[in-house]
Amino acid sequence: MKTIVSFNSDFPTVSENEMPVGLELSQYIYKALTKAGYQIVGPNDREGWAWDFVVQKEGYQIEAILGYVSDNQLQWLITTHAHFSLINKVFGRKVAMEKSKLEMSDFCGVINDSLSDEKFSHIRWYAQDSFDNNELDKWSSSPLA
Repeated sequence: MKTIVSFNSDFPTVSENEMPVGLELSQYIYKALTKAGYQIVGPNDREGWAWDFVVQKEGYQIEAILGYVSDNQLQWLITTHAHFSLINKVFGRKVAMEKSKLEMSDFCGVINDSLSDEKFSHIRWYAQDSFDNNELDKWSSSPLA
């Protein structure tokens, strides 16, 4: 399970001292998530190209990766994934999937709310299939968890 949101923002995209770019934005997202009650591990530097956040849950974890990308245009991108423990992959995936789907919906809702500030524009949420298949005209103004 994966969701993607792309957006533009007033946060800095270039820095002489910061690799990767986006530390200030990642701290902004972190504050919104912790204020909503999430216990976040991160933001962590993801080998110089992005920032990640992880929420540990029983049987699964939610990982969000924030980066500045230039595929077709320069924009910020947050991908959110649910990962399952080995036991849940083998035995209890259905229950864990249902729990993680609800949690991802709430988690992405907090991110969406944090992007409602005037610092952000061109906010587009994608389902994994449409984004991975470059069907960028299939987006929504709210999370597609």
